[in-house]
Amino acid sequence: MVGFNKTWSPKASALILVAAVTTQPDGTLRTGALYDAGLAASLMTVEAHHRGQVVHQIGGFNKEAVIKDFGLSPEITPIAILAIGKQAPADALGDEKMVEREISARTRVPLTQLILSGSL
Repeated sequence: MVGFNKTWSPKASALILVAAVTTQPDGTLRTGALYDAGLAASLMTVEAHHRGQVVHQIGGFNKEAVIKDFGLSPEITPIAILAIGKQAPADALGDEKMVEREISARTRVPLTQLILSGSL
């Protein structure tokens, strides 16, 4: 983990690496690999929430270290880490800035900035 994720993530009940085989044995790109991995992570998130768990999806981690530490072959691409567990009180984070970030109101990008319209 890097940055603020390094502080709190070891307290999670489970850390799950989301990775995908992104190339075929002949070296060609597996075009659906990242989509499939994202879909699997999203469904795992939905199921965890259904079972009363909280999931935090982490992109802030050292991908090269994960590849080395787990001995991943070159065709496997680490994408994200899912931290799964029970929600702890915000003050358990300890650091004042982290607590403020946790309890602050969430804002979302307007759909008009995310959706493209027009003909294909």
